[in-house]
Amino acid sequence: MEYIPNTADDHRAMLATIGVERFDDLLKEIPASVRLSRPLAVPPALTELEVRREIGGLLDRNVHADRHACFLGAGAYDHAIPSIVPSPSESCSASGIPSWFASGPKNSV
Repeated sequence: MEYIPNTADDHRAMLATIGVERFDDLLKEIPASVRLSRPLAVPPALTELEVRREIGGLLDRNVHADRHACFLGAGAYDHAIPSIVPSPSESCSASGIPSWFASGPKNSV
């Protein structure tokens, strides 16, 4: 548990709170046949900068829509709307229905 910045006194206090003397006492109910008897095979710790580089390299291997054609979204993709077209919030009445839709056809009398 070296990655947790607790002191030895902190460990003793936590163990005392739950009623055990040692960390291994928490594991005694787990049969030895299913416990790992060797250290985990994990690579050494990396600095934050090394992790960012590693993750960045992995992310660069992904294919994304900025570099390739994207057909996700069934036609909902990056597009331009001319500024002459009002946004829905500008053209909606208090009921939330666009005024150009709710007004209906104009009758000439």
